[in-house]
Amino acid sequence: MKHVAILILLLVPPFSVNALTIHVPAEHATIQAALDFAQTGDTVLVAPGTYSGDGNWDLSFGGKELALLGSGGQVRI
Repeated sequence: MKHVAILILLLVPPFSVNALTIHVPAEHATIQAALDFAQTGDTVLVAPGTYSGDGNWDLSFGGKELALLGSGGQVRI
């Protein structure tokens, strides 16, 4: 049984204990800039508002596992 627990721990991808919450637009002007900065396990939190133009359309997570959330109110892209 001990070997199974060790195997499970080795197979589960590590998430950073120091996960960040990255704020748009307070810390990054565009959603894509925040996604580019973020690492696996982080959260990108988008303030209510309308986001248009380069860096706010055709978003890419770059293969990272992270959360993209609206902070309340309405977020329009």
